[in-house]
Amino acid sequence: MKKPKKKVTTQKEFEFFGRRVMYWQEQLNLLDWRIDIYTGDVNSSADAGVNIDFPGRCAAVILSEYPPNNSSWTKKSLDRAAFHEVAEILLARLAFFGSLTIRKAEVDEAVHEVIRTLENSIVPKCRGEM
Repeated sequence: MKKPKKKVTTQKEFEFFGRRVMYWQEQLNLLDWRIDIYTGDVNSSADAGVNIDFPGRCAAVILSEYPPNNSSWTKKSLDRAAFHEVAEILLARLAFFGSLTIRKAEVDEAVHEVIRTLENSIVPKCRGEM
């Protein structure tokens, strides 16, 4: 029996995600950051990820090359993932300095608690076209 093919993130989905990353970068006033956007491998349980160079004010936001649960991305899920990763950049300074005195896992937990609160209160219903 053949395994079902894994769905792959489309160019249209990736471009929409990129536009939402840039939108959130502007909304959160992170215009002094260089943010590059890619698609590729991320943690298996994550929709996206970010690698941050805090001192250099550079970040690489990565959208998973495979949509969650082998389904298709929705505008809402792409917008939420974009917001989440840009919010990580927003909180990078706190995470960086916090990790100097507190265990990194505790800092990550606190950062994600703030991000989830922001996601649930700030991220509007996505109105953009994919």
